[in-house]
Amino acid sequence: MITLFSDTSVLIKWYIAENHSEAVDKLFVAQSGIAISRLAGVEFCSALSRRRRNKQISKQLEKAALALFYTHQSNGSLYVLPLSDNHCAEAERLMQSLPRIPLRALDALQLAAASLMEAKEFASADRIQIAAAKAIGLKVHDFS
Repeated sequence: MITLFSDTSVLIKWYIAENHSEAVDKLFVAQSGIAISRLAGVEFCSALSRRRRNKQISKQLEKAALALFYTHQSNGSLYVLPLSDNHCAEAERLMQSLPRIPLRALDALQLAAASLMEAKEFASADRIQIAAAKAIGLKVHDFS
């Protein structure tokens, strides 16, 4: 049973060496699988593209990271949750129920996916998203 949901901010650390990458690898390797939303794929591609355009990574590293990302989806290391109208409604509900936390739309969608799959744990590197995840009762793995 998959209980850990990962936001893209942490997912990228599994594929590109940066702060906290070793700790992310240790957490992920200990799991039977990691849940991500369909949105994570879009954000992942965007993050890699931005890093390549900014000359932080090479085209070769971008292609290798994408290939491994898709391999992890096909071999079950990553379980991709589809998004639906229910997720949008839950994201809206979360933003309204957490008025003191300036939760952004896409971060709210990620949290909604975790909430609706009944995740027990949430991994993120975004401080605002971490505050929201704690507020809704998730055990948080903080990589900020």
